[in-house]
Amino acid sequence: MRPSRRHAGRPFARAAVCSLLLLIGLTGCQPRPIDAPLETALSPDASASRRVRAVYLVPDGAVFELMALLSSSRHPMRVREAALDHMLANDADRFWSGLTVRIRSVSDWPMLTLLAERASLERRADAVPALVISWARPSTRYRDTDRPERAAIATITGDPEPTGVLWAVFAGDGAWEPAPRLSEAAWAVLCRRLTREDLLTGLGEHPDPFGLAELLLTAGSAVDVLPGDREGLAWLRAVSAGSTPEDWQRRADTIQKHGAGPATLALRHLPLIDRLDHRGIAPMRSDQLAALQQRLRGAQHASRGAGDIGSANIRATPDRLADHANRLSWADLLVLDALLDALADPALVASLFDQAERDRQDTTTEHGGVLVWSETGAVVARAYAPMLRRHDQEYLASDACIEAMYAGLAHYHFHAQHYDNALWAGPGGGDLRFADNLHAHCVVFTFIDRDTLNADAYFPGGIVVDLGCIRR
Repeated sequence: MRPSRRHAGRPFARAAVCSLLLLIGLTGCQPRPIDAPLETALSPDASASRRVRAVYLVPDGAVFELMALLSSSRHPMRVREAALDHMLANDADRFWSGLTVRIRSVSDWPMLTLLAERASLERRADAVPALVISWARPSTRYRDTDRPERAAIATITGDPEPTGVLWAVFAGDGAWEPAPRLSEAAWAVLCRRLTREDLLTGLGEHPDPFGLAELLLTAGSAVDVLPGDREGLAWLRAVSAGSTPEDWQRRADTIQKHGAGPATLALRHLPLIDRLDHRGIAPMRSDQLAALQQRLRGAQHASRGAGDIGSANIRATPDRLADHANRLSWADLLVLDALLDALADPALVASLFDQAERDRQDTTTEHGGVLVWSETGAVVARAYAPMLRRHDQEYLASDACIEAMYAGLAHYHFHAQHYDNALWAGPGGGDLRFADNLHAHCVVFTFIDRDTLNADAYFPGGIVVDLGCIRR
């Protein structure tokens, strides 16, 4: 029997329907066109796959605008890697030479490691300056011997121990154009890798065109601790600007007389060292320490976090002289003595209470400044307005405040949010980082009650010594 028309046409109808559906499906799967590739590539609202497509559509004239992706870990890593690939394909010479300026803005390890690997793979000698600048930043994740920057420099230069490369970058020798920031970065790495004696020898053999080696050699005769980072070098330049050859010779003679004990005579000690009559200083550090212990005996102390029965999670720190006696140099002991002398002056005490009261009433910031010497030789508390006002538990030192520290006795600030503030006596984590980063002597004054301020001195390295209390 002949099939009916209806049955005979069914296979063709099905085929037509399937073809139509397939056509519709394929059309629906086509990615949407990208009209603004740069904006899409940079947009955190677009999907990662769409942003990767957009990266490769960015025209040549705008390709280096993608550098913003390398600087921020908020973007997906595959988008950032695509941006790196596109910039290198567009103009690798421009990228690697320009990275010397931009590398400071890249701070996450996945991207830093990727940059080091690409520079190593392509043997880019012009990437070495950027790698040195990145390496100069301290890391808690890697030891210096394990840094990806070090491995890349070793591969690029063929030197498995790149100390010679670092000295060449410091001095502006060979393939790298001299620049102050490169000399400072290379010096920072060298300071972490070499002994003081090797550093001084290297400075004599590799003078730089900016006079940094000369400054460091001069300071090396007068201090045990050579400045090893940008803040320390800024301090060195400030001290050197106001020093004569006779000043440096006098300082060198001083270190020869008082070199015993922990070797921590640093630039931060020089303002006080320059003011002392060293004939009156006890020749033995042990005698200095015993005298200071006697001065602190019977002092009223207030330890941070003591008596906390809540959940404030306050960072408590050992704050007695005995806790740090083995780490304090003879120069540190002199600073503590000088602070105790200053706090015995009624005029200074009155000034500190006036400033603490103003701080208590101001809830936009903590207050602070620098303990400096007046023309008569008395220590005065010179207040400095904060760089920014963010909240009542922070003091952000201004540039003027930091410059004053170079010639002062100590930086100071207050914990004066309330009269009953003993729980917060002493430096917090941010305060200790400030002392470390700025290489500074510091004091924090905390209200214990309306008429009492507790004084805590703190030095780089987490050293905190409670000096007792002062009263109105």
